[in-house]
Amino acid sequence: MRDQPAHEPPPERPRAEPEILPPDGEEPIGRGMPPRMFVFVDREGRTRFASFKPPGPLALFLALFILGGIAASVLVLLLGFVLIWIPVAIVVVAALAFSSQIRAAWRRLTGRT
Repeated sequence: MRDQPAHEPPPERPRAEPEILPPDGEEPIGRGMPPRMFVFVDREGRTRFASFKPPGPLALFLALFILGGIAASVLVLLLGFVLIWIPVAIVVVAALAFSSQIRAAWRRLTGRT
């Protein structure tokens, strides 16, 4: 008799061999891979390479400039919204005060006290 049931698939083979790096942290000779290299194996077993470099000063300056422009435009829109509603609020308060004065004068005129 077998130890494993008949319905289990056979164990999967490793897709790639592990890379053993020397203890001093240097790259293996002959690979020619640039620093900050990311290596992965896709589902079909093919090796993929992707390198990542830190952004340079120009990229950082442009990113900060764009973020500052977005922040400034949002601030202008918010201030514009507030500055438009200030006169509207003043007109509403004045209309309420004026209507209460007219209502009081009308009651005095008609004698309703």
